[in-house]
Amino acid sequence: MAVSTQGWLGLATAALVSLATFGRSGGAATPPPVAAREAVTGQWIWTARDRQLFERARVDHPALSAALLIGSFDCDGSKLRMRRGLSPLSVGKNPRALLIRVEDSVNRCLNEDADRAAQNLDDALAKLLREVKDTGASFSELQLDYDSPVSKLPRYAALLARLKRGSLRDVELWITSIPVHVEQPRYGELMRGLVAGHILQLFDTGLRCEPRRAETLRAALAAQALPYRLGYGAFERLGAPEERSHVCWQELTAAWRRDAGASGFWIFPAGLAYEQSLTRLEGAR
Repeated sequence: MAVSTQGWLGLATAALVSLATFGRSGGAATPPPVAAREAVTGQWIWTARDRQLFERARVDHPALSAALLIGSFDCDGSKLRMRRGLSPLSVGKNPRALLIRVEDSVNRCLNEDADRAAQNLDDALAKLLREVKDTGASFSELQLDYDSPVSKLPRYAALLARLKRGSLRDVELWITSIPVHVEQPRYGELMRGLVAGHILQLFDTGLRCEPRRAETLRAALAAQALPYRLGYGAFERLGAPEERSHVCWQELTAAWRRDAGASGFWIFPAGLAYEQSLTRLEGAR
């Protein structure tokens, strides 16, 4: 896709303007009321094994939705590289969501030449979505999984704005977030209007699972005034202490799914059976 020089100057300018004010707590505008999106109970599917687990879980949970990892991006030297993932037809012609992973190494490409990396990403996404269309698959939303450095969140917002003008123009876009993102005062202000909502990852965060810490995070989540879903891990890291267990976060955040903007949850099984977690989470509604 051809992009004018003026358009890329606009991308850089938007990031600089946002950076000038990002992180300041004073003077922030009062966020608008937040309305929830459609409530979803879903599973992320990264591998063939995850797909098998999804098919098994769906027998007793027929409303379970799928998010298929169809591609990922990394930075090879100074070049953006795409790796294809699962077929968009892996669980039928109508998966709920398609997932794109942007690896941490992409920060290197963005640091070296943000405009070039953004254009390459936009072009590659457009090509990938054309391929999806050619398969006959249809989807309701696209999820972008990227753990942006906190200091680069304005750049990320500018990148999303560029993608929404280009390859993702007519796509319902959700992004993943991590606790340190939503605890930035202006995260919601940056992302509002660019995304349908965000999916807050509550596994492998390093946070202690204790009520006071959880309520601090809950308050920050509410302050962003964005529709959100929660992302749960249905596995435990070997040797992880109880206060950092993923089950603990499942239990401690059950009430959050009734808060303003709450729109369901996604489960990451990491190749392990998760019916117990799914039953626990569904029972906590």
